[in-house]
Amino acid sequence: LAGTNQRLQQQVRNWMALNEIAQAITSTLDEPEILRRVMENVNRILQVEAGSLLLVDQETGELEFKVTLKGDVARYSSFRRKPGEGIAGWVAQHGEPLLIPNVCQTSDPNTPGCLSILCVPLKTRDQVIGVLEVINKQTRPEGAPLTQEDLELLTTLASWVAVAVENAELNRATQKTAATTALRQAVTTLAHHINNQLMAFSLDLDSLE
Repeated sequence: LAGTNQRLQQQVRNWMALNEIAQAITSTLDEPEILRRVMENVNRILQVEAGSLLLVDQETGELEFKVTLKGDVARYSSFRRKPGEGIAGWVAQHGEPLLIPNVCQTSDPNTPGCLSILCVPLKTRDQVIGVLEVINKQTRPEGAPLTQEDLELLTTLASWVAVAVENAELNRATQKTAATTALRQAVTTLAHHINNQLMAFSLDLDSLE
């Protein structure tokens, strides 16, 4: 009973943290700021050693690292991966999450060379726009892997991140359209004034003749 109560309390803390993260990432339309906030808050619910947030380049299909996480520090990045390359590439290509509890260089799962990897897709309208990947638990019994519960939490977070990224892109496209419209109006007004001046000049010439 005590163990069950402790797990329930942890679930409540996780959901409260997810709610706060969702509010933080949806309170801005600046894409780099959204991605930075996501990675800075990942450890609040998963306590991982490292992580990455990658977005798909719609023109080339490559995965571009946007923000990487090392401990509690999130940094902007610009590395790229070819379509389908690595675990993140597989997840982006198939649109399905992937949980690998132990990837070991030796047969002993307790050796330091072992990794626990979790990667989930960012999807909007059934289209993959990126992936969110984390590696290894920070606070854990030695060799304890990432779990199905971690997968559910990261999947929930990824769904909110995808919405926030899409909103940021729509806002950027709207601003670009507005800027183009404003430029077109300015050019039309300028042309109108120039035409008026040319017409007045032409009339003056006629008068002189």
